Amino acid sequence: MSYSYYDPEFSELVPHRREDVHKGECGRVGVFAGSLSMMGAAVFSTMSAFRMGAGLVYLMTVPEALPSFNIMYPEVIVLPVESQNGVATAASSKVVLDKVLAHRLDVVAIGPGLGEEKGTKEAVRKILASMNGITKVVLDADGINAVSVADIKRCPSDMILTPHLGEFERLFGVPSGADQKSRETAVVAAANVTGKVVVLKGHNTTVSDGKSVYVNVSGNAGMATAGAGDVLTGVIASLLAQGVGVLDSAVLGVYLHGVAGDLAFDECGVGLIASDIIELLPEALLYLSDEDEDHDDHDDGDLGGMHPHDFN
Repeated sequence: MSYSYYDPEFSELVPHRREDVHKGECGRVGVFAGSLSMMGAAVFSTMSAFRMGAGLVYLMTVPEALPSFNIMYPEVIVLPVESQNGVATAASSKVVLDKVLAHRLDVVAIGPGLGEEKGTKEAVRKILASMNGITKVVLDADGINAVSVADIKRCPSDMILTPHLGEFERLFGVPSGADQKSRETAVVAAANVTGKVVVLKGHNTTVSDGKSVYVNVSGNAGMATAGAGDVLTGVIASLLAQGVGVLDSAVLGVYLHGVAGDLAFDECGVGLIASDIIELLPEALLYLSDEDEDHDDHDDGDLGGMHPHDFN
């Protein structure tokens, strides 16, 4: 299987705002996530989307979580879905699709903390089957666990899948391989069979659109912490909503997520938590801006300087 390596100038991928822009033009992100026992995943996905620059973020989640969420995270617009015993039901699919259209969402992230109840999985499948290309999709975590390859192929929308190793092997029925070359081959094959961009998370996170491969070098072992993947979901969704291309949103999102993790590691070591990564996302963006200025001043073309750690 032949493919090329993608090594972009990251600073050139970052979305730039006009001086007279308003929030509705800075990306409208929808997040279908969370259940009564796993609202943290919804928090991480929504707040990371904001910290990556989205103008508006709408969380579609179980109504049981609304009172506390509205108080603690007033920036987020919280929309209730149908639920039973604290998890979304199959009827949630119509609610989500209606909200996507009503609020003209640029992207919807699906999966973090939804749980794996039968009705919740059915809702995810119905949403994908009815999407009709009306918005872009980031599918993660329990969203991935709810679907088959056939479900993904039937969805006409631009989509980014963000599985970790176990989710990847369940979905595609083959191990990704222990060595990097095997991982690359597996991710390229998965992207080709689904027609979507695939992000295989882990050490040297690997991204492919089926034609080219990006292997990430930012990040560190301290990022092996609960919620780090949910943060990445929000980061990628935010970039997509701001008009960055599908492959570039995945690649830039993975890189910036790792840079923020490196900054957090410098402060916290292995005690870093997902919230630390979120808080340092703006600094990661500023780091790229600084590197762009350095490039203009010195013309050395070097985006390095942080000595990024290996990413787990």
